[in-house]
Amino acid sequence: MIRLRGWFSSRLESPLLLAAIAVVEYATPGGTAARLVVVGLAGVLTAGFVAQSVRHIRLAARVRAVVRTRLFELLLTLAALILLASKVAVWARELGDPATREVLDPAYHQYAAAFILVAGLRMVAGNLSVRRILHRLELRPAQTVALGFAGGALAGTLLLSLPLSVSRLEALSLLDALFTATSAVTVTGLIVYDPGTFHTSFGQGVLLALLQLGGLGTMAASASLVVLAGRRLRLQRAAALQESMDIQTLGHVRGVLKAIIGMTVVAEAAGWAALYLLWRGRPGIADPAFAALFHAVSAFCNAGFSIFPTGLVPFREDLGTNVVVAILIVFGGLGFPVLLSLGRLPREAWRRRQVPLLTLHARLVLLTTGVLLAGGTLAVAALEWRGALAPLGWPWRPLAAGFLSVTARTAGFNTVETAALAPVTLFVLMILMFVGGSPGGTTGGIKTTTAATVVATLWAIVRGRPRVEAFRRTIPEEQVTKALALAGIALMTVLTVALALLATQEGDPLALTFEAVSAFGTVGLSAGATPALNGWGKAVIMAAMFVGRVGPLTLGFALAARAARGRVAYPAEKSMIG
Repeated sequence: MIRLRGWFSSRLESPLLLAAIAVVEYATPGGTAARLVVVGLAGVLTAGFVAQSVRHIRLAARVRAVVRTRLFELLLTLAALILLASKVAVWARELGDPATREVLDPAYHQYAAAFILVAGLRMVAGNLSVRRILHRLELRPAQTVALGFAGGALAGTLLLSLPLSVSRLEALSLLDALFTATSAVTVTGLIVYDPGTFHTSFGQGVLLALLQLGGLGTMAASASLVVLAGRRLRLQRAAALQESMDIQTLGHVRGVLKAIIGMTVVAEAAGWAALYLLWRGRPGIADPAFAALFHAVSAFCNAGFSIFPTGLVPFREDLGTNVVVAILIVFGGLGFPVLLSLGRLPREAWRRRQVPLLTLHARLVLLTTGVLLAGGTLAVAALEWRGALAPLGWPWRPLAAGFLSVTARTAGFNTVETAALAPVTLFVLMILMFVGGSPGGTTGGIKTTTAATVVATLWAIVRGRPRVEAFRRTIPEEQVTKALALAGIALMTVLTVALALLATQEGDPLALTFEAVSAFGTVGLSAGATPALNGWGKAVIMAAMFVGRVGPLTLGFALAARAARGRVAYPAEKSMIG
């Protein structure tokens, strides 16, 4: 009898409670009594989740082992608790002012639907057979990276949608919160609302944390705490870091991670101090200290988020702000391997009494970055001198053109209205956005080294050379194949996203294509189409941002099943090309 009662309690009690919550929530008129019943049932269900988690922790010999094996359950329990508290907070606000019920009901129902979904997932995750499957699941490093970004986006959605984070609950949309969290974790910068006015100080703080998390990478950010605590990295986590940050060997992960933490802190602190000194006496900025910190992190992480209603447009004639933000963007976009090489240069030169050669990677990054910045500046200045740049005076036209060239390479800030640019200028920006920044940095796109390798390959083919060479070095065939595959997959991804937007949205085809490239390149520049997207359009852009940040090849490896090497080699046969 006791066993039967325990089986009934564990297997049927929670599903029956959840079913009762759904029936009362959606099959009754929804008066005060009905909501009181719903809140009571949800409280009992959530209390059961919490009690179960506490019991598992108390009975465990090692708390760390329980947290590791039941992490998914614990996180879902916390999410259910937060959603229940949010729903109760909205209902309490309606009871305090009945006139607000009509405008706050949409927020209440969104919290209610999210609670039912999370509670259902919590029950599934707590199932013994499901836990066994999750425990036996062996994730590859690429899959761990992809899940890390996805988990960060979902956690950010929950935090950004809290009543504590939102200044206008009547305008709350969980889909918009998911869009903003995805844009922040992928350091893109595309937005569907103004975060400076929509979010409270707490919400802006959450957004800032998501930007930092996305800039460093979720794996690097979590591992940073381990390294700073003086503990050793687990092999699986180190492999995931090697995958996400393009580190050559596992033995270098810990040292590189410490250097990344130091460089990030120094760069963002210097940017914060410079922007604070520039903005502390500027009218219209209520909290210059926080505004400077937010924009310094956003610039170094190449995120492009701004808490100012019109972005950096009011600063287009502010030389100091333009220079500081541009330097942070470029430094963040060069990639940590190049920054480490440049940092070791003076020490090596002093020790050897001669300037050492940079690695091929560093030279390709610096050359390609310089060509793109100079070429983009000249192109924008030539095309918009009498167009979007015309209202500016002489000193500020080239400054605005240069800033746009810098920010188009995955940063997303703007000092001129992007929608006012000529179609040919938008096309030039799309090229810059598609290339993006450099490996190991905070940027998106196919990366400068990929573009340089593709160009070097085409040059070798045109000249009839059997090997691809650059700076008197031969680029390995494996790297050439990877670069061509990455560029091809990226181009197909952008075309697919553009076609999906054109099929589901109404608007200017060029603007929609621009949004597709901006999302994939995790840039954040917008021609004005993103705020007008419907639900399908937002889903497409979110997918593009996620793929652009994780990387087409990494995502492909993450989704692919383990493929056995082919044991059969078929005979070669030529076909006509061209």
